[in-house]
Amino acid sequence: MIIERVTSANRINAILNHPAVRPDVADIAAGVIDMSEKIVGTENVCLIGEYGAFFCFKFFTGTYEVHTQILPEGRGVWAKQFAVAGAHYMFTATDCVEILTRVPEGHVAAAVLTRSMGFRVQFSTPPECLFRGRRVPCTIYALTIQDWAMSVSDEDGAMFHEWLNRQVTAGKPHDSDPDHNRIVSIALDMIKAGQVGKGVIWFNRWAAACRHEGIILIGLDPPRVRFDAGMLVFENEQIRFEPCH
Repeated sequence: MIIERVTSANRINAILNHPAVRPDVADIAAGVIDMSEKIVGTENVCLIGEYGAFFCFKFFTGTYEVHTQILPEGRGVWAKQFAVAGAHYMFTATDCVEILTRVPEGHVAAAVLTRSMGFRVQFSTPPECLFRGRRVPCTIYALTIQDWAMSVSDEDGAMFHEWLNRQVTAGKPHDSDPDHNRIVSIALDMIKAGQVGKGVIWFNRWAAACRHEGIILIGLDPPRVRFDAGMLVFENEQIRFEPCH
C-alpha cells in the first residue's frame, strides 16, 4: 500500500468533490469543497492513496479526528488496507496516541469501516450533523494506540531479535516472546519515522510493566538508543549495533 502525506489540497479536493463521494461528506455546506485552509500551514494530517484520502484534524497534542473518503474504485478491500496504512502512519510517524471519528446516523459504509478497524464507541451527539440533507446524531468512536497495537504483527520484531542475537556475543538471548516482538516492531517503526522519543517511551511502558530492562535515548543525530547489551544506532535507514565498552 502506497500512502503519502501531502501539504497541498489538490488531490483531496478532487476526491471530496467527486460526484460519488460528495453526497456522503457530512457537515459541510453546499458547493465546492476546498480544504486548502485545513491543510496548508496547519498541524492537520492529510494522507493520500490511489483511491482515497485519510484526513486527520488535530484537536490537541496526541489526539486527532479522522475522516476517510474513498472513490468507488477503492471501496471494499482497498479501503480497509488504506485505513490500516493510515492508522499505522498516524501512530508511528506523528505524535498521535488517539484517533477519534464521528459516524453520522445512516452512514452505513463509514460505520462498517470504523468498526472493522477496532474503533470503540465512546458516546453519541445530539442531532447536530448535516448528513444527506438532515440533521442527525453522530456516534463518536475512538481508537487508542494501545488498542491499535494489538492488531500489529510481531513478525518484524521477531526478525529484529534474530538479527540482534547474531550481533550480541555476550550473555544469553531471551526466549522468543510474541508480545515483546510486537512492542519492538512498533518502537522501531516510530524511531525510523522520526518519532524517536515516542518510540523509547512506547518500549519503556511495556518494559516497566513486564519487569524488563528499559532502554535509554542517548542522542538524536543520529538516534542512539542504549539497551542492556549495547547501543543501537539508526542512520541512513539502517540499524547498527555497537557493543558495550
